[in-house]
Amino acid sequence: MRTLDYDRQFDVASLIRYYFKPALADLGITGARWHDLRHYNASVCAAAGIEIRKISRWMGHANINTTDSIYTHLFNGTHDEDMDRLDAAALRGLDVAPLRVIDGR
Repeated sequence: MRTLDYDRQFDVASLIRYYFKPALADLGITGARWHDLRHYNASVCAAAGIEIRKISRWMGHANINTTDSIYTHLFNGTHDEDMDRLDAAALRGLDVAPLRVIDGR
């Protein structure tokens, strides 16, 4: 794996080719795009309770409604109990059956 040179201008195409795609391949993730990280970041920030105004500014949106309608629609209201359950499940590990195809679907 290559090392990042922070003294050079940032080249997104090279970052995607040499770091992002290989990292996804190592994790067995297919179909993810670089732009998907924006959606993930905004959604995680919203779920963590960070003010929508701050997220909007960090994302570079001119209008807070853009952030609210596009990125954080999944997190209306609080889901603290749900997130606590997910954290607990991740810590203990789950015995989950893998997905399977049913009737050719």
